[in-house]
Amino acid sequence: MSGPGQGPSRRDPYSKSGAHASGSKSSLRSGSRISFALNTTSGSDPSSENVQQTSFVLNAIAGPASEDLFSHPMSGSNITDFLEMTTRRPSQHSKDSFAVSATDSDTPNTFLTFSVSQLSRPSREMHAIPKHRASITSAFLTLSRSGLGTTDMSDISGLSPHRDPSVMSTGPNQIQKHLRSFRISREQLLFVKNSMKEALERGLKHHNEGGNSLPVIPTYVCALPDGTGLMFSSPERGNFLALEMTQTFVKVLLLNMTEEDIQKAQMKSKNFPITENIMKSTVDQLFEFLAECLEAFLREVGTKEKSFPLGFCFPFACKHVSLNQCHLIKATKNFWWSGMEGKDVAEELQKAINQHCKNYQIEVVAVVNDTVGAMLSGCSEDEPCEIGLVIVLFPCLGILSLTLVFRYVADAGTNCCYMEQAQEIPGINEKEGRMCLNTEWGAFGKGGELDDLVTEFDLLMDKQTMNPGSQRFEKLIGSLYICDTVRIFLAHLAEKGELFSGVLTPSLLTRGIFELQDVAEILDEQMGLSKAKNFLLRLGMVASNEDCFHLQEICQAVFDRSASLCAAGLAAVLTRIATAQKRPQLTINVAVDGGLYNYYKQYHEILQETLKALVPDYTVNFVPSHGNGALGVIMATAAAIRHNSQSQQIDQVLAPFRFSVMELERLQNLMKLEMMKGLARDSKASVRMLPTYVCHLPDGSERGKFLALDLGGTNFRVLMVELKDPKDGGVIMTNEVYTVPPKIAQSSSIEGILLAWSKGFTATGCVGQDVVQLLREAVQRQEHINVNVVAIVNDTVGTMMACAYVDPKCEIGLIVGTGTNACYMEEMRNVDAVEGKEGRMCINTEWGAYEKLISGMYLGEIVRYILLELMDRKVLFRGQDSPMLQTKGVFPTKFLSDVEDSQGEERVCAMLEEFKLHTTAEDAKVVKEVCRTVSSRAAKLCGAGVAAVVEKIRENRRLEKLDVTVGVDGTLYKVHPRFSKELQETVALLAPKCHVKFLLSEDGSGKGAALIAAVTYTEAKRRSV
Repeated sequence: MSGPGQGPSRRDPYSKSGAHASGSKSSLRSGSRISFALNTTSGSDPSSENVQQTSFVLNAIAGPASEDLFSHPMSGSNITDFLEMTTRRPSQHSKDSFAVSATDSDTPNTFLTFSVSQLSRPSREMHAIPKHRASITSAFLTLSRSGLGTTDMSDISGLSPHRDPSVMSTGPNQIQKHLRSFRISREQLLFVKNSMKEALERGLKHHNEGGNSLPVIPTYVCALPDGTGLMFSSPERGNFLALEMTQTFVKVLLLNMTEEDIQKAQMKSKNFPITENIMKSTVDQLFEFLAECLEAFLREVGTKEKSFPLGFCFPFACKHVSLNQCHLIKATKNFWWSGMEGKDVAEELQKAINQHCKNYQIEVVAVVNDTVGAMLSGCSEDEPCEIGLVIVLFPCLGILSLTLVFRYVADAGTNCCYMEQAQEIPGINEKEGRMCLNTEWGAFGKGGELDDLVTEFDLLMDKQTMNPGSQRFEKLIGSLYICDTVRIFLAHLAEKGELFSGVLTPSLLTRGIFELQDVAEILDEQMGLSKAKNFLLRLGMVASNEDCFHLQEICQAVFDRSASLCAAGLAAVLTRIATAQKRPQLTINVAVDGGLYNYYKQYHEILQETLKALVPDYTVNFVPSHGNGALGVIMATAAAIRHNSQSQQIDQVLAPFRFSVMELERLQNLMKLEMMKGLARDSKASVRMLPTYVCHLPDGSERGKFLALDLGGTNFRVLMVELKDPKDGGVIMTNEVYTVPPKIAQSSSIEGILLAWSKGFTATGCVGQDVVQLLREAVQRQEHINVNVVAIVNDTVGTMMACAYVDPKCEIGLIVGTGTNACYMEEMRNVDAVEGKEGRMCINTEWGAYEKLISGMYLGEIVRYILLELMDRKVLFRGQDSPMLQTKGVFPTKFLSDVEDSQGEERVCAMLEEFKLHTTAEDAKVVKEVCRTVSSRAAKLCGAGVAAVVEKIRENRRLEKLDVTVGVDGTLYKVHPRFSKELQETVALLAPKCHVKFLLSEDGSGKGAALIAAVTYTEAKRRSV
């Protein structure tokens, strides 16, 4: 213990590790000032009656160089006897009473007044803010007798000294200087926000590599309650068990859900205290204790049910492999279990349950931490919460239980979780939808980002924690830490003589002496100063009004900084969400738990005001969680069960659309077989294999002007194509587009031009006619036109020809748009319908038999029918009927492309809202999966067809390897975000001996038609020579 005028040791400046120290001998002089401290401890056995040990300590000083100590220990189940004893004369005391060696019978009575209210033994149901608080109010006195002898007092509480008035500081200027170090500017808060966002994104990118200031741990919580009172669907109803582990107790909760509204659920719960033996035990002992709690609870409630899904709320950082597979990274919060790190928490719990709960079938479905539990329990509002925020306040038992306070609040802190797009999270199998990430943001700052904000008092506080140098952000925000920072601040000022007239009492050296409720009461706008004075009196300190005012200022500064930094962290998470989802104006719900926010209005007002200043474009709704971690983990369990049930039904519906490699190979072989049947003029062939009489491909030498006519569904395009040397401009095209009137589209061939049967035309008198001749006759009827019709082809052949002009290896044409078709160069010897066996001819496969499975015209309709089926099964849209879904053709091909190309469920939800479909994020994920499955099937079927074609070409030419190019056109191939890639991957998989290049065509129907005319004209000239 320091002598008068000396501060405590620099090594541990404001901490008193023990409650007792050796006393000293000295004399008490008349007029001495006396301060005192009261230390009370309780029996450690929670099942016993309250047994309290009270020590009353006096510190009497006659001057700066002397010190007298008095101590009176008192034991008993009630300290009322002690209070009565203090009003007796010393001669009436028993031998164990307050004893001061004195013979002067003229010594006046000494009166000390106390107001004591005791706490009974803590109940199993613990409150975040105790309803009853122990308070001790003291009156200071002066002993005015002289000649008082001394006594040797051993085993007494050590006190720091009063200071010599000659070394007292004036105070206010120094205090204000210290206070300024706690004030954070907007620029500093923006720096914290931006730095945390960067740390979060680095952690998100490298979360499996470690070493980042934000671990960002995937939780595998992918499904959220949908908002309407949780809306339990059939798979979610029934009995659910939750096991929640806190620092002081284990809570077991049984929820019986028989209706959709969780507010009507029946809940039973019980808390089991965690003893010191459990806090520091082995893996087997921990989980055996948890299993025994479950078994005892179920036996006590007397439930007839034997089978339960279980959710476990485990408040420690774990590395998840799945929702019910997670390995402990590190135990904190004063817990230590031998051999626990790296163990699978769910597996160990399940093993213990199987061994110790043999009368029940309990399955561990989900393991989440308390922050995720808070987010999920906040989802009972109209909209799901996407962020969980915890600013922890652990239960404190009042000043009469200081030992317990220190034990249970030693790591009270803060954390945040949020819903991230699954595709942004590396190292996980889930790539659709969202997943909850545990940021573990309490670790932020170890990279030096917060160094400019840390004060000398923060550093002193940090040295006294269990993990000095780590969890920097948490120690600037968490409830325990800000209370201890206030204590150290006061102790420092008292030691320097800037507060309390230089009196540094033992209370200011005791960790845990400040509770969060003390700080909140001191900051009360109406009664704050009075509360401050009473609080200081309880600590045995005589304080002036100015001291009380400075105490308020100190509490306010630390309080404000905590709320402001918490707002900066939350702003970082919000900005990350808005950036990732490309939502410049974000509206979001944040579930918040912890005493700092839930119980102190001033704190959440500061947090919200600061947050609005940092991210003014975001609308944030705070939803109190009120410590319902057990309910939150039940929601995670129920949502997981619902998700699994829905996934099974979705898999059943989509199974016919998903092909294995073996099935694709079988389709490829069937296509080859049908192609050979078609070439052999088999009337039963599903692939018609029509000769086009195009026997030559362009070689690049074609020159001249050629006219091309392109007849579409609604337009007729006339093109002038000039083929020049590439040095002179290459291919030059000009065109004019004309609208086809309905009367022409539906007229006879005598009165109008020939129109094809497809694309909506119904012209009569065309079947069986010579198309070229009909066109020639039509041209001849027009005066002033000299046009020779030399060829007529479809758009597929035109596409091949247009690409062959650029790439001589192009021997295949492919159209994948509103419709689909393919053509290729076949050996003449294989074409039975045409005479001659030399050379090659382009064959139009007309594989339209597969068109309804591949082409964009039909994909939207397939999606619509699948959604109707899932809606009937109540997997989608909560089973609500939608008239729009009953409308044929409501989903165009572009809808599929937009859905699959969307980055996040919010965009899909907005698109579905346009169709009067009210959806959740989970609905959007399912719709996206359906669209992707349908388009994937189309791409793979198309790929199997192309693979059949290239393999046939390779086999025709008896080649070991084939290099070939496919000219391709069509909106589905061009616009869809995944179709082309999946098509190419399928061809490479099924035709490994063929190197296939895909070349996008430039106007195959126009340029290609002109090139066919050029090739035909050039070949005719050659033959005529």
